[in-house]
Amino acid sequence: MTTETDRDVDIRELYARYRVLEAIQTQLLLTTAARSGDPKEFVQSLMLHVEETFRMAKQSATAGQSQAAVDAVDFLRDYSMRLIAALTPNAARQ
Repeated sequence: MTTETDRDVDIRELYARYRVLEAIQTQLLLTTAARSGDPKEFVQSLMLHVEETFRMAKQSATAGQSQAAVDAVDFLRDYSMRLIAALTPNAARQ
């Protein structure tokens, strides 16, 4: 029988919070993007700006912080591709 440690509970709670925040963020971005003239261009422009901010932060970071910035940029690319896919009509995807 496996017992759940406080650390396991903390990790599970943090992950749940992260998923809620990601869902809220995604909905806000999709709503805002839909109101712009070109939703895909809006997402791409926003994500490029954020990516550049992470790259600049990486330059003055310690080794651990630098790796976190690299990981954040990788996540950001994946996230922006998912947002753009969500903005692409089904017919255009095929």
